[in-house]
Amino acid sequence: MHPNPSFRNTSDGHGWELVSQTSFGTLVQSTSGLPLISHVPFLLSACQSYIELHLVRSNPMARVEFGEAVPTTLIVNGPDDIFHQTGIA
Repeated sequence: MHPNPSFRNTSDGHGWELVSQTSFGTLVQSTSGLPLISHVPFLLSACQSYIELHLVRSNPMARVEFGEAVPTTLIVNGPDDIFHQTGIA
């Protein structure tokens, strides 16, 4: 969604709908070294206030101490993205 309201053509509800339908994104964490990037399946909570996702134990992102604040961003692409829940589109 474009940050300038003049160029937006959808409501915030549409964005949350896209996120809940996509359920796959790119998780990016800022660390003291290089950024960590992982493609992850996720679920949006019913209240749309948090996501649940799965990382394998060997993923460096999973080694963050519980409760430690690490800047993290989830990038969700639209239906035209190459990755899809059922395989490669």
